[in-house]
Amino acid sequence: MTPEKKADLETKWKTVAAQAITNDEFKKNLLQDPITILKAHGLDLPEQADVRVIGKSEVRIKPPQNSTPELDEEVRWWKVRLDMIHEFGKADPDRGVNIVAPQNDDEE
Repeated sequence: MTPEKKADLETKWKTVAAQAITNDEFKKNLLQDPITILKAHGLDLPEQADVRVIGKSEVRIKPPQNSTPELDEEVRWWKVRLDMIHEFGKADPDRGVNIVAPQNDDEE
């Protein structure tokens, strides 16, 4: 994945993540139909990847056989973001659970 593509994906992802954290209705929609919400924000899963949507809410992605290193990197990027979406669903104020982003030890 080129640095430019990664930067573009990160910028768009930050917008989605911020809305998921601050807007319960947006988070609900993201959890119920992540592909549609991500596409609406300019985030399209790589066409060459093996993407499986289970129901509307669970998305699994893996690189195809004979994948390129660039595609492998992009698929890894997507796996992390899809896992994050799943984690957003675990934040339940009624149970006292609060998911927060881990601190980066490099930032001080």
